[in-house]
Amino acid sequence: MKNWFDSLNELVLFIENNLEEEISYDELGKRMGYSTYHLQRLFLMVAGVSLSEYIRCRRLSKAAQELISQNSKITDLAYNYGYSSPTSFNRAFKAFHGVTPKELKKNSVLIKAYPPLSFELSIKGANSLDYRIVHTEAFKIAGKKLPTTMENGASYRELPAFWQQVQQSGEIPDILALMNTEPLGC
Repeated sequence: MKNWFDSLNELVLFIENNLEEEISYDELGKRMGYSTYHLQRLFLMVAGVSLSEYIRCRRLSKAAQELISQNSKITDLAYNYGYSSPTSFNRAFKAFHGVTPKELKKNSVLIKAYPPLSFELSIKGANSLDYRIVHTEAFKIAGKKLPTTMENGASYRELPAFWQQVQQSGEIPDILALMNTEPLGC
């Protein structure tokens, strides 16, 4: 019996096979048996990224691979991956990878990989857990916060830099001093 994770995986495969074509959201919705609106909501809810953002990131990731491995022309890549001009492609490429296509062709630099999604159903919690309840007095927890988001992987970039800044600033002893019980830790 086919579940909707299987349908989403088929949808991702269809997108992968058509990254160089115009992808109709109406067609994707029909493949899944949903309206375009409901497909986009479902995809965002399950994948954590919008359908348009996913397709854009996959195209830019694949374009970088082609630029390196096949030495493709930048203009050809721009039109192959649905950009109206090489300028708009260059702008999107730099925003995504941090370098222009021309810089990537000249130098060996780090770029982003955005692999295809894969959906699977995993059910956890069927095993028993041994635990005990311990009553304690009230205690303080102290820390520093950083507002961030999972959108475009922002938290994966911002949190390590934030943690490094906290360590280098010497603030950890001050934070630990605000706590009033063991175990102390960050």
